[in-house]
Amino acid sequence: MGDEHLDTILATKSDEFIKSGVENLILVPSESEGIPDHRCDVPSHDNSPPLDVS
Repeated sequence: MGDEHLDTILATKSDEFIKSGVENLILVPSESEGIPDHRCDVPSHDNSPPLDVS
């Protein structure tokens, strides 16, 4: 009894923390822009060009 109020407060604080964390995320352009969808970036040991999977 009475714990329901504490659970609600904790859940609300947790939701606020998660929302603030998501709002502070930034996109790293070097990882998301300029990479064609039809290229496969697979690490290689012989310095071969990336695979073209189109």
